[in-house]
Amino acid sequence: MYVQSEFWYTKPNSNGESYHSFACIAMCMRYKLMAILAVVIFSTYPSISKPLLINNHPLIIVAATSILAAFVITFLFGAIPEIKKGIGAGHKDAYLILMAFLTGVVGPGLYMIGLRHSSVVNAVLMMTFVTPIAAFLAHVFLKEQISRWYLLGLVFLFGGMLVYSTEFFQIPFRFSWNDLYFLGAAAGYAASDIVYKK
Repeated sequence: MYVQSEFWYTKPNSNGESYHSFACIAMCMRYKLMAILAVVIFSTYPSISKPLLINNHPLIIVAATSILAAFVITFLFGAIPEIKKGIGAGHKDAYLILMAFLTGVVGPGLYMIGLRHSSVVNAVLMMTFVTPIAAFLAHVFLKEQISRWYLLGLVFLFGGMLVYSTEFFQIPFRFSWNDLYFLGAAAGYAASDIVYKK
């Protein structure tokens, strides 16, 4: 049986001691590659969505995305088991329903509205606030500690995004009130992470 540690999947030997086998390392690398692939796919979302928003309402794009995601999930995992899970959802699954609402409705809805009235660059820059908002909520509700290295990483993150959006400070950063939709979307996504963890 594999046991998940902080960085690796370990397998206890006959003496009860844990060691890192090739299978454990391969499994860990597989999950990391899947995470990188998810980031790459998600990064194409703003550029693909922006042209679609010219002639379509933002909520239509959100609905179409959610329906497509539902079809993919039911195709991969089977429709009947997923429907039974939804019907049998009880009080303990309230957090799951709330997370689905934040991730599938609030976050994408505000994001699409902002993307319709603002630029892709501003969307990318403002959505980086997901990380600090999630860290703050985790500190408040989950009592997780925020290290100085994490804060230093945030400084580099925002610094890099600012340099990118202003072309190394050659052009001013254009901010409008419509960009607050992105901030609301970031808060929705961050809150869903906390709900999932809780």
